[in-house]
Amino acid sequence: MLTSTTSPSTTPTDPLGDAPAAITACLRVGAREIDALFGEGYARDHPELLGAFIQAGAALAGAAYLAGRMAGLCEALDYINRAIQSTCGD
Repeated sequence: MLTSTTSPSTTPTDPLGDAPAAITACLRVGAREIDALFGEGYARDHPELLGAFIQAGAALAGAAYLAGRMAGLCEALDYINRAIQSTCGD
């Protein structure tokens, strides 16, 4: 899929980053991968497969983003729990 040099930079205030560049990169990578599997021109002749490739990549990227955000939330909740335990006891 995308490498660190082609991935858009995202921040909490701009979670989409440079979405057009990311989509363009996904299209290029997707077409190249599909053609490598099924033969030259297959991606061009089967846009529905390329679309599914892009959707799958978006779903995986979204899941990875949410997992990272959830990990941060878990760390914050753990910190709060430890603070409460040290203040109030068991």
